[in-house]
Amino acid sequence: MSLSLILIIIGVVATGGALFAAWLKTRERMLLQKQKQLRMLLQRYHETEPLLTFLLEKDTSADVARTLNQDLLDMCRQMQRLDPNHSEVLQPLESCMQRESQLATGTWSPKTESIVESDQQLQRIQQVFNQITHKLQRMKLRGKLPAATYESHVAHLRGRLLQIQVDSHRALAERLLAEDNRRDAEMHLKHARSALQKSSHQFDGKTELIKTLSDQIKALQRGELPDQNPKSTEAPQG
Repeated sequence: MSLSLILIIIGVVATGGALFAAWLKTRERMLLQKQKQLRMLLQRYHETEPLLTFLLEKDTSADVARTLNQDLLDMCRQMQRLDPNHSEVLQPLESCMQRESQLATGTWSPKTESIVESDQQLQRIQQVFNQITHKLQRMKLRGKLPAATYESHVAHLRGRLLQIQVDSHRALAERLLAEDNRRDAEMHLKHARSALQKSSHQFDGKTELIKTLSDQIKALQRGELPDQNPKSTEAPQG
């Protein structure tokens, strides 16, 4: 075998080895990129799913829930394309599809209860509703949610939060009056009135309800028992 042939063979082997090494490096880089994307999607899923679960326990409508669930469903499908056999992908995908079917067909029952029993629960609801609003805003900025739908969802959340705040504070005030705790009852009536005054959410009877609360507060300040079931007032609708 001539020296030139040996050199050619060595060159071919070296080139093949270099190409194989480059292919392995590219493949490794692609796998690492897929793993990074999968971790990011899983993180987003685990951040969003508790918000949806909480909303389903507090909301009167399925509209916002369907938007959040659709976002989760999109995440699951992206994760499935990255790794079809990943153990953390299959179950969430099935759950999202079942939930979408329930929300779309009306199997899910809207929650009509608006009263919670403590200020801590009210603060928790406000915190989660704010997180959902920020989530919807990010979806709008990414082009995944039309501006009109975003505005509609935010208005609904604002109204639902106001309804829970007002109904809860009024119920707490009524309970405290039954316990002859007029000072704290007055405080909760003031909280209900303040929530209405500060909120930009509008509904029929809002002005009348603020006046009713003011009358109840003045009655307590005069040492009288306020009417807890006034006529011609409506709770704010979420």
